[in-house]
Amino acid sequence: MPQYMIELSHSPSDCVDALRDIDPDAQEFLGDVYWGCMTGRHDGWAVVEADSEQQARDMVPDTIRNQIQVTQVENIVPEIEHGIDPEAKNPGSMEPSGS
Repeated sequence: MPQYMIELSHSPSDCVDALRDIDPDAQEFLGDVYWGCMTGRHDGWAVVEADSEQQARDMVPDTIRNQIQVTQVENIVPEIEHGIDPEAKNPGSMEPSGS
């Protein structure tokens, strides 16, 4: 199943409010987010499995959905790195060499 990186950003002045405003039903999602706030970078990151970018986006509570970026990601292993074109517009559609 495809994986997506969800990046949540907020300003330093909105830090506590951003967490407080998240729906209590979203606590499971929040448990998967890694936050940089304590080091001064007011972003959070989570990698989720989803069938589509929209499904990944829908995992985020409505209250913060307009503040996120969603990017399809995958682990790169040495066996396939030679098949990656860093200039590709849509590298997710590429097949590794030898396929």
